[in-house]
Amino acid sequence: MNEDDSLWVRLGADINGDGRITIGDLGSWSLEILLLPGDAFLYLLINHAPGVAEFFELGSEDYGGAVSIWASVLIWLAAIIVAGSLLNAIREFDRRLTSWALGRHEELKRQVRILRRRTVALINSRFRAERSDDLVVESVVLANIETAVLRCLSGLEDGDVMTLDELATRLRQTRQNLKPVIRRLLELKLIEAGSEAFTKKSGHRIGTAGQMYLLGA
Repeated sequence: MNEDDSLWVRLGADINGDGRITIGDLGSWSLEILLLPGDAFLYLLINHAPGVAEFFELGSEDYGGAVSIWASVLIWLAAIIVAGSLLNAIREFDRRLTSWALGRHEELKRQVRILRRRTVALINSRFRAERSDDLVVESVVLANIETAVLRCLSGLEDGDVMTLDELATRLRQTRQNLKPVIRRLLELKLIEAGSEAFTKKSGHRIGTAGQMYLLGA
């Protein structure tokens, strides 16, 4: 029998070597499983790095010994740390993936609502072509900053408003620069002043004429 065969004999079903498989083998199985990493480490050293094993005076008689115990402890600790890190990485990936998916879903819903509002505004305009509001929309020419304000307001939920400060932050402009823009858009009736139903926050929202202008822009 090869000197390393004792490792595989100890891993057999009849660990205590009494010729029978009984409940007495259960405790030995548990111990051998705990010591398996250390024994496997010794097996690799003895058979694949004999010079190292000889230097440290390691042989088959060390299976299940102090060296095997310490090696098993270190290997099990490393395995637990790696498993914990992997589990955290999987959880973080799942959280980010879920957040990304929910974000894309909400953005898609928002775009659908905007498209629906603009479609309704387009249909309604066909029945109100003679109104001055619609004629203004067809003939007015807006500056880039004015169009940017309309696009910003078009992304709001129905009934929501945006304050001057919020617009300035979103567009990276100053309040003073935006005041004449808001004034002109109000005069053209492309936007309207209002407040939110629940928060009572005062601000501006895009009007039907403003939606029509964006459709034609």
